Amino acid sequence: MTLQTTYTLIAMVAVFVLCSWKLKSPEISMVITAIVGALVAGFGFPVRLLVEGTLTYLDLALLFITASLFMNFYSEIGATNAFTGEVDKVKNQLSGEYGAVPATQRSYKAAGKPSIIVGDHNYGEGSSREHAAMQPRHLGVSAVLVKSFARIHETNLKKQGVLPLTFDDPAVYDQIGEDDKLSFLGLADLAPGAPVRAEIVKPDGSTVGFLANHTMNDEQIGWFRAGGALNIIRQKMEAR
Repeated sequence: MTLQTTYTLIAMVAVFVLCSWKLKSPEISMVITAIVGALVAGFGFPVRLLVEGTLTYLDLALLFITASLFMNFYSEIGATNAFTGEVDKVKNQLSGEYGAVPATQRSYKAAGKPSIIVGDHNYGEGSSREHAAMQPRHLGVSAVLVKSFARIHETNLKKQGVLPLTFDDPAVYDQIGEDDKLSFLGLADLAPGAPVRAEIVKPDGSTVGFLANHTMNDEQIGWFRAGGALNIIRQKMEAR
């Protein structure tokens, strides 16, 4: 049995149990389960489940387990290294070795090292569904810095508590090297309409300062500080 098949079966069982419990209709539950199975298997149907009634903590736990399982599966996606041209091989800044993108990212997450994504124009095009923003959040990405965003994906990053930034001067993109680090300054004072000061830190310790812009309002900044919009909802529920 392949890894994909295993994830698909686990997700389908969890969804069928939850839907059968809430909807009290085996027929509808089977239809929903089949659609979710197709989604996890890779057909990519944009599915939203509307369940009548109140979701309990047990419901949320089942959904979280299912989501976590197929986030691990969907995170197995490679990319082309802009510095070497190799597919699915990037330099691990902790070990100095080259490895697969997901495996490298997981090593950063395991070491408790925050990381960011640097991208070109229209980043997130064709990735409007929520799992495209859940992936980087799941693997420990704290910010995405690009020349420009696809609008829906930018919004989804905000919901996940990932800081979406754009270069004030797109030419700065070409000044970032493979072994550079990026620092974002003054995030404690993050405010609507105010650019973020940032620095490229070169291996020799020299820095290149630049500005990054964002489109977050006060509510969305709250999502970022809380680690995602769902954490705000959880805080409100716990406060009742």
